[in-house]
Amino acid sequence: MLRRPVGFRTRSCDFTVREIWSVMLSAGFSRNTLVSNMKRIDGWRWRLLAGAAILLVALLPVKSQSAPDWSVCVVDESNSPVTGVLVRESYTNYSAEWEGHEEDQYSDNHGCVWFATKTVRSSPLKRIAVIITSASGGVHSSFGPHAMVTAFSEVRRGDDVRNGHEFAWEGGPSHEDSKLVLRSH
Repeated sequence: MLRRPVGFRTRSCDFTVREIWSVMLSAGFSRNTLVSNMKRIDGWRWRLLAGAAILLVALLPVKSQSAPDWSVCVVDESNSPVTGVLVRESYTNYSAEWEGHEEDQYSDNHGCVWFATKTVRSSPLKRIAVIITSASGGVHSSFGPHAMVTAFSEVRRGDDVRNGHEFAWEGGPSHEDSKLVLRSH
């Protein structure tokens, strides 16, 4: 029985500085009124306002890439395309999220599949918590984005091997091309 990937969706509220500034201007604020009002605010209110602004920035989600735009072709040991093979992309961003993700596709008539770019939205505050959690793994800690592709066909498996090592994408470039050779293990 094949394991189907679980969807990954988050609801977040992303605002750019321009959007925040346009809301403030439409509410009657201007640069001069903001500066003059800041001068009139006494010490504890100023600190409270500054703390609220810092907290707001710390909670606004930031978008980052978790996996590249990836073209994968599956071949057998004689370099012929293999159709109908399960190809799995596994990815996570160890500096932005706690859970990993997988997407499964089957190779087409040319033995190829394509995986779209994956992104994650996470606030700076959550990223700090995730990095601290990752760092608690000691020598086994991982940071940043990691993605891999693997092909499965009955008793054969194909990995993206480059220079004698299994390849793992770690943040760049934004597009990858892989050729997976199915071998008996």
